Amino acid sequence: MRIILYTFLATILFSCQKDKPKNTIPSQFTEQVFLLEDKVINFQLDSLTPFGSQSLQLLLEGDTSYLAYLNEQTGIIYLYNIENPKSVKQIAFLEKEKYFSKIHGMYIHSLDSIFIHNGYRLFLANGKGHIIRNYSLIDKSAYSVSSNPSIGTLTPAKLIGDTLYISAMPDKDFYNPKYFESEELKILLNVKDGRFRYTFSYPNSYQGYIWGTNLAYFFHTYNENTNNFVYSFSIDEKIYVTNHKNSLKSFYAGSKSFTNSMPMTTLTKDFQEQFEYYLSQPSYFAIYYDKYRKLYYRIAHHPAKEEDIISKSYIKQASIIILDSSFNKIGETLLPKYDFTETMCFINKDGLYIAKPNKNDENTLSFVLLKVVNKN
Repeated sequence: MRIILYTFLATILFSCQKDKPKNTIPSQFTEQVFLLEDKVINFQLDSLTPFGSQSLQLLLEGDTSYLAYLNEQTGIIYLYNIENPKSVKQIAFLEKEKYFSKIHGMYIHSLDSIFIHNGYRLFLANGKGHIIRNYSLIDKSAYSVSSNPSIGTLTPAKLIGDTLYISAMPDKDFYNPKYFESEELKILLNVKDGRFRYTFSYPNSYQGYIWGTNLAYFFHTYNENTNNFVYSFSIDEKIYVTNHKNSLKSFYAGSKSFTNSMPMTTLTKDFQEQFEYYLSQPSYFAIYYDKYRKLYYRIAHHPAKEEDIISKSYIKQASIIILDSSFNKIGETLLPKYDFTETMCFINKDGLYIAKPNKNDENTLSFVLLKVVNKN
């Protein structure tokens, strides 16, 4: 009955649907810069740690820069010294078996204040790996409203005062257009008393359509200078800037290479059909802030070619859009297909580093510096 109802609703929506607006590049856009491959940094992985972590974080402690790398399976955080990549420390959580079997994500506020999460539970640990507090991120008195926390490289948590800001995906049906009316995309947790509330919602571009699972995702970065979160939604050429208090603005940050995504025209929950729909659509991905150059890097995923989908080559080619501090688009660089892993990036004084699988050594974690170069 539920599927019949949704199918009927989707039929009405799609039959009334007007053409989506085309990509509109502001007339003042001038390509001023591009990204150029530079040096490579290599870190050594141990035999228990695979290439590919959902939680990376650059950590500054005094004069030393560390790349924190989480092994989700073992729950061990590796701290690689950026200046001396062979130097590595480990943080293992001593009471791990008592509290959780797997860590889904981490946020290191400092080396003595580490937040890790498992499902709807959040834990605060010290630098020695001792759990000193835990939080529940589900309201047991109202199960009808909940949102699944997401903490990692693409959706980093942020502690501001006593409030921890955590991105989340509403626990609702992706295939109901009303999903995108949800107002539970951000969890604001008071770390002192453990109370939390929800805020933030999808932009108007999502409303009234069905986009499936993959295009429902959103990503963000944080600017310490302006105290603003900057959001990148999968289907939207605009980015959204907010302090989660009294300000919300949007800015064009679209690709020069494609137009907008189109919503699903047939209702399907078949994973293969859904994923092929996602591959056929252009989309936007992570956004990173470079405080050293006061630039933003937004990743765009180009639609896969039909022959790639048929041959089951399930990778979209990526480009990186470059924005200045006022969110003016100043460049876009197409990345070679299959070369990089855009889910694993960090930024330091050198610039943007992006992971590159090492085909000759699976135990080596390699990052390539993409340096900003003036076009003239």
